[in-house]
Amino acid sequence: MPMSWTSPAALTALCMGLMFAPPGRAPARATPPKDASSSAPARAVPSTNKKIKRVTPSVGTPPPVTKTKYRRVATSKAPTTRARPKPQLARVSSKQTKARAARYSARGAKAPRKVNKQLKSLRKDISKRKLSFEVAYTEAMDKPLSELTGLSLPSKPLARAVKQNADARARLDGRNLMVRSVARAAAKPRAIARASKSDLPGGLGAPVGSSSGSSGGAGLGTDFADMCSPSASAFSWGDSLGPIRNQGACGSCWAFAAVSTLEASNAIINGAKPDLAEQHALSCSGGGSCYGGWYTPIYEWLGGGKDGLQTEQSVPYQASDNKCSANGKTAYEVETWGWVDPVATMPKVADIKSAMCKYGAITAAVAATPAFIAYSGGTFDEKSNANVNHAVVLVGWDDDRGAWLMRNSWGTNWGEDGYMWIAYGSNRIGEYAAWAMVEEDANAKNNSNNGPVVQNFSERNFRVTNDSGQDVEVYVQWNTKRNGADTWLPGAPGSNKISTYTIAAGKSLNLDDPTHKPFMLQAKKLRVWAKSTKGKSTTSWDAWKTQDLELVGKAYEATEMDVFELHLLPNGADSAGGGGPAPKDKDDLWDAAYDLFAGGDYAAAKAQFIAFKAQYPDDQNIPYALYFMGVAEHELGNYWDALLYFAEFADAHYKHDWIPYVYYWAGSAYVGLGECGYATQLFEVVIYGDLGAPKSWITSAKDTIAWLAKDKGKVCSSWD
Repeated sequence: MPMSWTSPAALTALCMGLMFAPPGRAPARATPPKDASSSAPARAVPSTNKKIKRVTPSVGTPPPVTKTKYRRVATSKAPTTRARPKPQLARVSSKQTKARAARYSARGAKAPRKVNKQLKSLRKDISKRKLSFEVAYTEAMDKPLSELTGLSLPSKPLARAVKQNADARARLDGRNLMVRSVARAAAKPRAIARASKSDLPGGLGAPVGSSSGSSGGAGLGTDFADMCSPSASAFSWGDSLGPIRNQGACGSCWAFAAVSTLEASNAIINGAKPDLAEQHALSCSGGGSCYGGWYTPIYEWLGGGKDGLQTEQSVPYQASDNKCSANGKTAYEVETWGWVDPVATMPKVADIKSAMCKYGAITAAVAATPAFIAYSGGTFDEKSNANVNHAVVLVGWDDDRGAWLMRNSWGTNWGEDGYMWIAYGSNRIGEYAAWAMVEEDANAKNNSNNGPVVQNFSERNFRVTNDSGQDVEVYVQWNTKRNGADTWLPGAPGSNKISTYTIAAGKSLNLDDPTHKPFMLQAKKLRVWAKSTKGKSTTSWDAWKTQDLELVGKAYEATEMDVFELHLLPNGADSAGGGGPAPKDKDDLWDAAYDLFAGGDYAAAKAQFIAFKAQYPDDQNIPYALYFMGVAEHELGNYWDALLYFAEFADAHYKHDWIPYVYYWAGSAYVGLGECGYATQLFEVVIYGDLGAPKSWITSAKDTIAWLAKDKGKVCSSWD
């Protein structure tokens, strides 16, 4: 059933308002006016003194979610009656549970009188308060508190926290795990298009869900239900961690917590599970000793191009304050680190969840009490207000339990095989929560799941869209680099060596080049012409038969090669300015497109922006043109086409100020296609991705996710 979203007037205010949205990251390539009352739109200042009429934008807000009017596209997928899939956390087998119970029972039979007395008292209190956990004779009960814990807080733990977080954000430059993961959703339409040799967009069908995509690798997940989603009811990074460690008779919890966080980060980012050396961190980081310490100095020590952390094999754990003697460079360095909340001692639950999705496992403090030390299972909800004294790692959550999944460093004969489910806020869990991300290794840098890799390009791909109203035959010769030299393929202009393609009216085609993979023509310049093939019409498009159509004026940077899109128009004209009236001045062409968009004439505005992009492919306003083209297609109900433009923006301009708005509209386009897993990913990165989205857009994205989660198949045809 179609749903109403917003009026054309509201959409105009919304999209015009983007011109003055506060920047959240790198400066826009076309500097917008500082004052929203300015008469100039956010575009490059022309070199001419010619006075040009401008539309006066006004700041708008994203459309209300419940009034969205989607023109639903047909889908071949079987309808579903379920809402968002509930994540399935790894469950401990009954065999493991029985084995753990048997171990505790055997130990309990040999417990000293003092231990039995303590356990009796604890169980009485648990029963009286109707708490949700169990206690038993754990190995931790045999050790003094000084050997179990060891967290020593500095006098002002958050003294430089705000600056540290600002430095960390600048260092990462938006490459947190959520942005890296959502890059697959943004790039999927373009990836399919690049691999396709059929018509666009109809020949490709609707985008597929995450589960049918690439392997995911590096712990980022391939199925939406298994991905770290801050709005999910449960999640765990547990599979990214190795066996539980034991700090032994040494108050080195601070070192174990920090090293576990780094091991998890390495597994997530680089796809490996190294056993790193806590002894190296204990002896060499300057963070403390067996009598106590603090975890953030380890991150500082491993940052800034230091030698890196050694492995357990190289520096075995001795549980003692050994002299620092390890040397030799390793790959296990810290790229940067930060605080979950640089101001509050105790971050909000939602902030810890989002940090876990953005950065991986979280180092945090907790108050280890006698009940904590004797914990053997269940959800620990003692809710003691004792001061924090212990460092641990948060690796997941479960809202049904209302608890974090916490990893400890006391061996497997404590808790649930070394882990604890601890209620949100209980025993001050989460205080001074911090994250750290390791350096990417060579494999990760070549892995698209871990973020875009910027390259230099001197060519563009080529796509032809037939908007002429009749079937056409297209002829192409192109100039590209072969064996270090510029070469015309399949033959030079004027020769009879020509590639020929037939394109039906209303269809698009990625031009095939059999000498290239993935079978898309790429060139610096080309010759292209066409003629009608059906009916009485003898229309021809000959403007670029005798002169070069330049696809690249100058080299450019992008994560993937750009696409030059040529639209064949009625009466022999084309979007590159050939065959019709004299091309408009660049500024006039831009303003004509801009005014049409502001007036709600999306079809005409899209055509004008396409013409602008074709005629001035290297102009600094191309990101804005891509954005407006994508939104126009969205409002016309052409969600697949909208995604292609948003994908091109996200690929080539992923540092642009408007990237959160692109992700928002791309998410909305996926909703129109019924692909709610991808939609939620994109909306979540608007909310949590540190991309500078205004509060109103964040609120709208949150409302959309909540709305989709309640859907029972009317909107969402797939949650893959």
